[in-house]
Amino acid sequence: MTLIQVNDICNAGCPYCGINRRGSTPTKALTETIAGARNLSNEVTFGGGEPTLDPRLPALLLQARNQGIERTQVETNGLRFADSDYVKIITESGLTRARVMIPASDEETWTKVTRLEGRLELAWSGAANLLDAGVEVSLIVPVSTGNLDTVQSIVRRVAADLPGITSLQLRPVFFSPAPSGREVSPEVLELAQKHVVPIPLLASALMQGVAIGEETGIKVELDLQGGLPLCSLRRSPSALSAVTERRTNYKYGPNCGDCAMLERCSGMNALTESVHGPYETRPFHRIPPALTRNKNPEPVLIFSQGMPSYRFGPGEKAEIRVVMPCNQDCGFCFVNREAPNASLLELEQAVDLAIERDVGAVVFTGGEPTLSRHLSVLLDQAKRGGIPCRGIQTNALRLAQRELAERLVQAGMNHAHVSLHSVDPAEYLAITGFGTPTQAAEGLRNLAELGVELSVSLVICQANAESMPETVQYIHQNAPEARVVLAVAREQQGLDRPWEGTLIRGAKAALAIAEALFEAERLGLSMDIAGTCCVPPCVLGEDVLRKFGSLFLMGHREANWQKRSEGEEQIVNTVSNDFATTCDTCVLKDRCPGITRAYLERHGGAEFHPFDAIRASSLGLIELESRS
Repeated sequence: MTLIQVNDICNAGCPYCGINRRGSTPTKALTETIAGARNLSNEVTFGGGEPTLDPRLPALLLQARNQGIERTQVETNGLRFADSDYVKIITESGLTRARVMIPASDEETWTKVTRLEGRLELAWSGAANLLDAGVEVSLIVPVSTGNLDTVQSIVRRVAADLPGITSLQLRPVFFSPAPSGREVSPEVLELAQKHVVPIPLLASALMQGVAIGEETGIKVELDLQGGLPLCSLRRSPSALSAVTERRTNYKYGPNCGDCAMLERCSGMNALTESVHGPYETRPFHRIPPALTRNKNPEPVLIFSQGMPSYRFGPGEKAEIRVVMPCNQDCGFCFVNREAPNASLLELEQAVDLAIERDVGAVVFTGGEPTLSRHLSVLLDQAKRGGIPCRGIQTNALRLAQRELAERLVQAGMNHAHVSLHSVDPAEYLAITGFGTPTQAAEGLRNLAELGVELSVSLVICQANAESMPETVQYIHQNAPEARVVLAVAREQQGLDRPWEGTLIRGAKAALAIAEALFEAERLGLSMDIAGTCCVPPCVLGEDVLRKFGSLFLMGHREANWQKRSEGEEQIVNTVSNDFATTCDTCVLKDRCPGITRAYLERHGGAEFHPFDAIRASSLGLIELESRS
């Protein structure tokens, strides 16, 4: 959607509104924006201020329609649409949708909130006229101290007077925190104190509004862009389900890292906290069943060759997903965190199967496995079953709690694969959505002191590609005995992730890989490559291939997700890479890990150049192959 600000003026006087009331956007800028909108999307929204005050609006709508834009929307307080003649002009110009701001259902509240005495019924008539004209209408209710006690009444009146609306969105009034290093002005603080509702009262009103919507058949949504801890709504699964998908990350409490709902939560607006005090968060230990968006269970158990540890020698490993949610929201994560968790019985059966196959290692993964209350039990089961290596894949945030780390080690954990993707706090937060590198490093140190063998996952993406040396140095400072496993973010098709802002091309990944490898060698830090989650050797520089070529020639691998049904094993999913057509002539194809299918579909295979025997020999790669 393209948002077009028509003007910066309004015929209402809502005291919490942030518009400057300076005038209208120049016509040339508006027409140019509309002209470019068709290349971006098939929908434009005209906003303001109040766009219906601008006489150019019909012409702007007509321009959008003539350019082939099918969905045109206006954001309005609805007052001018009380005039049926104006409705006719606007709809004939091409309006298809309207978002109408309705802050009150009674005259007293309306006057207090909008400062427009006597105009309440015009707004409600405007919304009704739009519906009668065939326009798709959704309503927005800004929730402030001025109308908090009337939210239920507003929903009831909508159900009675405007039953044909698409949705009703409750949007708490908020003020954004000041940028880092700057203070909030006294004027903004005063407005926040007057109009922003304290968390407990706000949550209660929102839950009641959603309940009235269910009772009356009105679809009520919650827009929490201003920040609201989801645990404040925990008494109402319906309210939690009503939260819209878009969110902004604000401030999280000290125990939010234990929450299974963190990746969906916007946290606490720091400015709201400064005027109303802190809110004591209560972590969710699991995603409420009513909020499980994907009802289809993911496969729990995967077998693959290659041990996570050098300590126990070669062998087969079993990976078991003990929990699907995570306390981070990494943009490259390939786990479907919306899937329901496996039961304890299913998890115990998976461990039994791993024991029967006599695997060399079992690795408990997630989501974030430390969120599972079953982890200690499963580690103990694997230990009693004689599996030598018993590990977890973790972000280590919760393992900064020494007591938890000790409990897991006592249960049988002797290996941990810890993700730490940046030393820079801002980069770390941009990648993971929660926590700090300091917390992860503290978890690493706890594990090291308890004798746990460590490996560290370092995934290269857009946010950290240019800070590899610094991050490698930080890992070395905190866990010099660890083995770093270098990977490149890969797309998992079918999962909703910010791939465009996360993935990097092979050439840029190769530069980052080179910096990481050479810095690790300088420090004496052990480094390895994550096979199918890396790059093929042909995109690397010759200096890297001469020195580290063997790391990239691990061959093409497959990993099979399995489950047991009626005593029999069944493969339910296979993970593997592919090759470009040019790879067929490459003398290293048999040793190459391949390329992800999603990457080939996105970019094609033109950047991948096959090795002939002469070039491979000059770099020592064929000799390496012959000695294997």
